[in-house]
Amino acid sequence: MAINGLKNGADPNSSFGSRPVIELAAFHGCPEIVDALVLFGAEITDDTIWGACEMDVTDYMIQCDEDEERYLQVFKILVVNGAKPTPKGPYGREPIDEFDKQVFPKIYAFFKSLKSAENLINPARRGRRLLSYHGELF
Repeated sequence: MAINGLKNGADPNSSFGSRPVIELAAFHGCPEIVDALVLFGAEITDDTIWGACEMDVTDYMIQCDEDEERYLQVFKILVVNGAKPTPKGPYGREPIDEFDKQVFPKIYAFFKSLKSAENLINPARRGRRLLSYHGELF
């Protein structure tokens, strides 16, 4: 449904209230929607990743391995397409600080691997579509 709206001219940078729809899709763990929004030109800022790092996500939205996998895919799409993996958020914390190693091992490992490699990410590539949710190169 989201892809049809985007194909018919919906603005991928629209907001609901004060939040960009890409942040809302990330918050709800919807990799297909995040991917479609990126494909159609949604702006990814260094803070976009925080849409899926809020306390509500870590406290009750990730309840099983399948949920963790969906959020992991959201993070991968965002980082591959330009989101900074270590932006400072509330109280000076980084995304890795929001995901306990024992409770969210896949997400924690993903952010840990990126933390050490952040300086290798070419800032000139941020904001350019590199890889879709389905692994296709653009």
